[in-house]
Amino acid sequence: MNAHIILKIAKFLIYASIFSVVLVLPSTFFPFIGIKYYFFRVAIELALIFVLVHWGFFDKANHIWARLKKIAASPIFIAVSIFVLMSLLASIFAVDSSSAFWSNFERGDGTFQLLHYYIFFILLLVLLKDREDWKWAMRLSLVAAALLILYGVFAQLGWDSRLISPYRTEFPPTTWGKITSARFQGSLGNPSYVAPYLMFSLFYVLYLWFHRALKPKAFVAAGSILLS
Repeated sequence: MNAHIILKIAKFLIYASIFSVVLVLPSTFFPFIGIKYYFFRVAIELALIFVLVHWGFFDKANHIWARLKKIAASPIFIAVSIFVLMSLLASIFAVDSSSAFWSNFERGDGTFQLLHYYIFFILLLVLLKDREDWKWAMRLSLVAAALLILYGVFAQLGWDSRLISPYRTEFPPTTWGKITSARFQGSLGNPSYVAPYLMFSLFYVLYLWFHRALKPKAFVAAGSILLS
């Protein structure tokens, strides 16, 4: 296995982690939660292992270290790193430090999960080196968003299969009633999560559609207004 293939595998795992939002495991007690963060964690951990293997055995010119030094000088990287450090210290000195760090099966949002987001953030900056890499990440995110929406539509209609399980809610008998009688949950299982997730998806759509036509400053301004 050569260095090029190792980094390709790492990048593939990063891209694959984007699809964690689509995964649902109806047989579990919390079908919309556990499988998502388990899949995300495994993908990120494996990607990190492949990057470390490449760095330790194949990166003779130390390109990764040079890229890390460049990334570390970025204000946004410094801000995110400080936030993660403060969260780690908060979990260590919490009243229940174990729960603060590990969280539980129902939520999975403790500091341990935050550290995976942080590693994901770093790996994105290390592995996605040019505009085309980022565009592929956005395209795949839009595919995941489309699957999220399709899952929600079929589940709302009461479609029962091995891949899709209907929500545990009584809906009116008509198709229109099933679609409109409850807030849309998608494959996230919570309407409050679907809306902000799709806001970012809309931003990706606009970027991929207009990135050649907009000047950088205009693009940043438009994106800020949209997300606001």
